[in-house]
Amino acid sequence: MKKLYFSVFIVLIFSFSAAITVEGLTFDYIQFFEMGEDSIEKPNRIYTDSFNISESRYIACELNVINEYYDMYDKQYKIVYKYYYPDGELFGEIDDNVNFLSDWSTAWYHNSWGFSEPGNWEGGEYTVKVYIDGSYFGEDKFKMINDEHFLDFTEIVFYEAGYNSIEESSREYKISFPQSEARYIWYEIRFDNYFYDIEGQQIEFNVKYFNTDNTLMGETPFDEYIPLDWYDGWVSFGYGYDEAGNWEKGRHKVEVYIGSEKVAESYFTID
Repeated sequence: MKKLYFSVFIVLIFSFSAAITVEGLTFDYIQFFEMGEDSIEKPNRIYTDSFNISESRYIACELNVINEYYDMYDKQYKIVYKYYYPDGELFGEIDDNVNFLSDWSTAWYHNSWGFSEPGNWEGGEYTVKVYIDGSYFGEDKFKMINDEHFLDFTEIVFYEAGYNSIEESSREYKISFPQSEARYIWYEIRFDNYFYDIEGQQIEFNVKYFNTDNTLMGETPFDEYIPLDWYDGWVSFGYGYDEAGNWEKGRHKVEVYIGSEKVAESYFTID
């Protein structure tokens, strides 16, 4: 399961002066990319912090650093990557000894963890923590998205509210709203979770609102983590106006997408 791979490349830019986090090195930033058994040349890497499970094998973590010993002397470091599951449990650990040369003002190093075949990641947000010579150095997060979801959508209901939602107990579910009172029309998408007690899912939703002539009015993309202990559940979001009176009268359609797949639709009316 584990993938051990590292690279260090030179980036000659200019000298930096910054507080030293670990002797001789300062944390700059982390970025992630997907890869297979072999690494990918830096110009061809696609950096992102969100990956589809059906397409993902190893997730590489590229650490970028500032060399405080630039133009002084070489130094070797032990770099450890720790990958953590969404629930905080340790998923995997990789370590390597890396030599940073004195003529590198900045440099980067990457290693990866995952699977030789796609489709094996669990949905959710993962954390990678970096340690250098035994000291914590920095961290970042990436998400694994369940583009092949295991939800059965049972119902879409609507309620009116302002920019911020309201407590579930205060929601008045309707399919028709007076134009003079309607601000944001919120949806509540209800579902059964087929992955109950199996694993969590990170779902990438996009909900589209349509005008009465069926032209696109707007959309609300978001992602949501569905824990494994949800037998069923709902997600909610809204679209509309800060002030009432702006909705077009008539029947509006709402479509629910997961990735590019339409999974549900419903309608509400503005009177």
